[in-house]
Amino acid sequence: MAELSAPETTAHACCAPERQVTCCEPSAKAECCGHDEGCGCVAGSMVALPMAPACALDEDGLRLQLEGYRRARQGASLIERNRRRLVVDVDEYVDNQLVDELIAIERECCPFFTLAWEPARRRLTVSVSQAEHEPALDAIVFALDLKAPGQQAASD
Repeated sequence: MAELSAPETTAHACCAPERQVTCCEPSAKAECCGHDEGCGCVAGSMVALPMAPACALDEDGLRLQLEGYRRARQGASLIERNRRRLVVDVDEYVDNQLVDELIAIERECCPFFTLAWEPARRRLTVSVSQAEHEPALDAIVFALDLKAPGQQAASD
């Protein structure tokens, strides 16, 4: 089972577990935290992030995929979410090639996903057919930093 982890901290709100991956990367601390001293992330302590139990990516692959989703999340809106399906509207400024690459990687590492991308509508649908794969949708929601319809993402 592939698992991605990030440094654990309690120093600043920007380092809450849901933000740690981008916050704790040295190149992203100032942007994430909005203050010069960084967020005080402590390297060494690790906290598990939600990942698909059957994902075939190694840790480096997971980090790269997460970075891609984090680039695609700007302006993304969660339209529908249930146990086996999520529907996301992607901002018009997100490059179609980025979304195509994310989908291609997901199809390789997580073949249990059913993925549909409608570029004209800017709509991405991800679904699973078996209960054992439902947690994989949580990993996508986490990676895109999505909130329930009507709520704003932490990055907004």
